Amino acid sequence: MIINNDGFIHHVFFWLKNPESKDDLQQLIEGLKNLSKASTIKEFHIGKPAATNRDVIDRSWSVSWLLLFDNKEDQDIYQTDPVHLNLSMIVRICGKKYWFTIPLVLFKR
Repeated sequence: MIINNDGFIHHVFFWLKNPESKDDLQQLIEGLKNLSKASTIKEFHIGKPAATNRDVIDRSWSVSWLLLFDNKEDQDIYQTDPVHLNLSMIVRICGKKYWFTIPLVLFKR
């Protein structure tokens, strides 16, 4: 994963309404793969909590979705992309209050 100095990272964490449901988990992952087809996404990674336990680690989430953009402008375009605006599957599986987004801009090296 290589990001240039103007790179923009959009990191989203999802909590399933039914965390024991393997079907919901698979639907969410497939839905995120489809959302990742937006043209301005340079690279994406979908993950789950690592099997490690320490007091400083929050493992309560179900799925992490890390998006890499060349710059903030590409991320802004993504926010209005029709692919991104079709969030109905995520709302159904996670609910509107079951995700948390962290946008990051890289420091200059």
